[in-house]
Amino acid sequence: MPVNETYHPLQKSLVRIFFAAESCPTLPCGAGVALLGNQVLTCAHVIASAMHLGRVIPNETPIGEIWVDFPLTASAKQVRTRVVFWDATADLAILEVLEPFPDEVGATKLLKTANLWEHKVQAFGFPVNHAKGAWGDGKLRGPNADGWLEIVDSQSTGYFIQEGFSGGPVWDETHRHCIGIIVATESETSLRTSYLIPAAAIAEKWLELPVERIDRAPGVRREAPPLLPYLVDRRAQEDKIRKMWANYLPDHPKPVVIVVHGDDCQAQDMFLARLQNDFIPNKLFKTGNLPITPLHLQWPVHMRQVGELKDRLTRSLADQILYNQDVSREHIQDHLARRNDVVMVHTHLLTDDWQQQGKGILEAYLDFWQGWPDLAPRQRLFAFLFMTHKIPAQNGFKKWLYQIQKQRIFAQLEHCAFHHYDRLIVDALPELSGISQAEVENWARDEACGYCGDDPTAVMKKIRLLYEKTMFYPMETLAEHLKGVLANGSA
Repeated sequence: MPVNETYHPLQKSLVRIFFAAESCPTLPCGAGVALLGNQVLTCAHVIASAMHLGRVIPNETPIGEIWVDFPLTASAKQVRTRVVFWDATADLAILEVLEPFPDEVGATKLLKTANLWEHKVQAFGFPVNHAKGAWGDGKLRGPNADGWLEIVDSQSTGYFIQEGFSGGPVWDETHRHCIGIIVATESETSLRTSYLIPAAAIAEKWLELPVERIDRAPGVRREAPPLLPYLVDRRAQEDKIRKMWANYLPDHPKPVVIVVHGDDCQAQDMFLARLQNDFIPNKLFKTGNLPITPLHLQWPVHMRQVGELKDRLTRSLADQILYNQDVSREHIQDHLARRNDVVMVHTHLLTDDWQQQGKGILEAYLDFWQGWPDLAPRQRLFAFLFMTHKIPAQNGFKKWLYQIQKQRIFAQLEHCAFHHYDRLIVDALPELSGISQAEVENWARDEACGYCGDDPTAVMKKIRLLYEKTMFYPMETLAEHLKGVLANGSA
């Protein structure tokens, strides 16, 4: 029966995960937490149980659909999900919900913080013979050797956190926020002890985890988020995207197709993560909690002719979204139109692919999106083509050849008639290039100041030392240096 009243903040984000069944599954095997981005966080062993894979968690990502619902909300709807992230060693799984969350669901973020000793916590799970669930509480102790935090029962009567709570969110009374998920309980029930994976440990394994952070006290350095070293200035690229987005008409939307290019040392994957987790939700839309769904549209390998591209891309996208390669683009678009999130389709193309398949490859890719069915009003569909210029480090002759190829690609991008693609908002961003000292110093003042202690001069000195022998750093190299700056900046 749907729950219409809210008694606890966990209610709106609590997910019940069912054992696989032919239809209308009713037996829960564990819990999860609804996250921003139309995703559910849970434990890998919960999904292994749901899919009847045995007690040993397989290393391979399981394929198939898992049914979930939201038992403590007013919604009685069951929805289908699939696994999009899997780490058997860390016992973590991320599910993508294959349709928008019901309106009653409140997707959340996790809180990354430390010093949780003796904090009171609550959780909700589904013990044996309690398919409707039960509340349990406890007090936090310190971590074990796996980094899991120990929870001990704080009362001698009532439910305690036990088998059936795995994967569910843990609510911290002090911070008033979800701080992790239940992962295990002691087999000896008289110990009334369980364990949670804290948000910081989850974020180390899954960089896209939506998190909140607590402002630091004076003299205390906060743990830097993994994306922070990659937030150094990319203003030229961001400004270009803003100008493109200014042409978006909500009532008559078009796909926004963006070509991103740079050398293979410019950390393009992290630029994509930056777009997804920082720029688009926080700066382009300025909402901070915008659900964004990334879809990796793989570039076809062993393609004989450019003319094959349209069919190969369609089949790949159909397989990823609808698990059926034989559906049309109209069916795919109909599915995407019913989502309420921003969809980011990203494709990655290497210099070698460009060279083997000819310069018509860019036009073929743009033609694919030019022929895409009309978008629904207010639908937001981004398509990113990441072109990586391969630059061999040692072989001088090969390096020269690749530089020639890079110049040809630059020329094609510069002279591409993007304005002919009237059904798209399309353009190429400025090249992702090396980062200057001034850009890093601005990053230290604006982005990193809260993570390096209270003495900014020590951080600036380290940055100046970095640039004594060079004027520009490629992003991959610079990020490694900045991680050291963040770790050792100032206590």
